[in-house]
Amino acid sequence: MNFTLILHQSEWRTIFTIPRGTVLQKGRHGLYHEIIKAAQSVKDRFGCYSWGSESVIYYCGSFTDYARPEFKTNLQGRIHNYLQNHRLNERTGRKNTNLIVFESINKALRQSDIFLRLLTFESLEIDDAQINFDTFTKDPNLIHAVESLLICNYRRQRQCEWNRT
Repeated sequence: MNFTLILHQSEWRTIFTIPRGTVLQKGRHGLYHEIIKAAQSVKDRFGCYSWGSESVIYYCGSFTDYARPEFKTNLQGRIHNYLQNHRLNERTGRKNTNLIVFESINKALRQSDIFLRLLTFESLEIDDAQINFDTFTKDPNLIHAVESLLICNYRRQRQCEWNRT
């Protein structure tokens, strides 16, 4: 079975720039409130985002399941977790994804600005079906499928080094 996926007029739109030399602090300190405010401005219920430098995508993810009363948007909830929900597995000592990304952002900030970006596009074409961006942002299954394809594509380019999957 073959299928074609085309994103028409796609771009990674910068939501927030963390300046080179910044050291993020765990919790609600430093740039936390500014980053959260920027994430809160994204009203789309679901979507794909990335952390990266000017030319490299280090991490690609999605936000579909962070609707809680304390967060105005799903992206706000997701980003909140990166900035303070850090855990180690007691049995294995393995870091959770939030901690890995947080530490990796701090390490990368020694060399360059780090951008939090949102995937946007005019339309998505799967075989003969056209899906506009607004419809895309309402479908968590489609979000996860596109996220997986983005990670796979960027990995082929030796990017998405912070993704475990």
